[in-house]
Amino acid sequence: MTGRHLTAGEKRTRASAAAAVARALAHTRPAQDDEADLAAAYPYVTHTRARQIRLEIQETRNARR
Repeated sequence: MTGRHLTAGEKRTRASAAAAVARALAHTRPAQDDEADLAAAYPYVTHTRARQIRLEIQETRNARR
């Protein structure tokens, strides 16, 4: 099955959107993976509890917005 033919305007729109996404991604910080640091600092906290704490923190932050 072949794809649908795109007009010149549609191609420009897709290219513009892809460029906008690339610019937005260039301005975001990469996700920080600090699982190992947290596990070393709090060896008694299980993975499940740590995930629950992170979700609670995220919900609190979202509620403030």
